[in-house]
Amino acid sequence: MKKIRNVTVLVFLFLILFPLPVMAASLVVTWNANTEDDLKGYKVYYGQASRDYTSSIDVGNVTNYKIDGLSGGNTYFVSVTAYDNSGNESSYSKEVSASIPLADTTPPQGSITINSGAERTSSRTVTLGLSASDPSGVITMKLSNDGTTWSDAMAYSSSKTWELSAGDGVKSVYALFEDAAGNWMTTPVSASIELLLDTDNDGMPDSWELSKGLNPNDASDASEDMDNDGVPNLQEYTAGTDPNDAS
Repeated sequence: MKKIRNVTVLVFLFLILFPLPVMAASLVVTWNANTEDDLKGYKVYYGQASRDYTSSIDVGNVTNYKIDGLSGGNTYFVSVTAYDNSGNESSYSKEVSASIPLADTTPPQGSITINSGAERTSSRTVTLGLSASDPSGVITMKLSNDGTTWSDAMAYSSSKTWELSAGDGVKSVYALFEDAAGNWMTTPVSASIELLLDTDNDGMPDSWELSKGLNPNDASDASEDMDNDGVPNLQEYTAGTDPNDAS
């Protein structure tokens, strides 16, 4: 009987989560058909040491077979034999091997910025800069304004338009990232920025204008001089003085 000349091992990983960081996998073995008339079938041999096969499977008259239930972190050596109707078995084919990696149980690492790291903004609408990395690849993220209530999971992106929570003050945005192996970060990354709303974009925050009797929807009052002391309202704000007090 002729021996099997060519065997190719293709690795397909079927992820199954176990308590230990191990990946269960399958090896798909393919080989060239034997051409003898009395061929009955093939046997697949495999083990974790070269030419030391601890398992064998009679696969019948096929030219491929999937070996299931293999463990991550190990290298498997595979060979195939053919046998005829009389039970005569060929010598081993050329040996091939495949290494199965351990499962990825490490979450991604990442960072976040708001408006490219600016200290202050006058608008609730900001641009988040997001960066995350992982050997398996980063695919998903969640965002939050308080670190407790999260957005729905969304596709990972390096930039995202986001709405800060209402009201002036220091605002924080939190992010969690997920890798392709399904590992989510357990501790979010965050960034902060001071929000001072300025609806009319006149350089004076709404809260300050309201407290001084100005109109936060009228940009022209920035150049007005409420107390007639020769200092426009915008300069009063910048200097930290009261636009209603000329003294």
